[in-house]
Amino acid sequence: MRAAVDLDRAPILPFPAAAVLGAWDGGRLAAKVPTAPLRRTFGAVLPAVAAGTAVW
Repeated sequence: MRAAVDLDRAPILPFPAAAVLGAWDGGRLAAKVPTAPLRRTFGAVLPAVAAGTAVW
């Protein structure tokens, strides 16, 4: 079954590509950095992203 909407793939493709590269680099970084700083950084960034999303 084909979708009713035909999407232009050119602007869509960078997002999954960035997700794959980010996951790969994040895994390598997580292996080198101690857990506590990663958790603190995530704890600081998450509310900032949530606030930015709520405002935007």
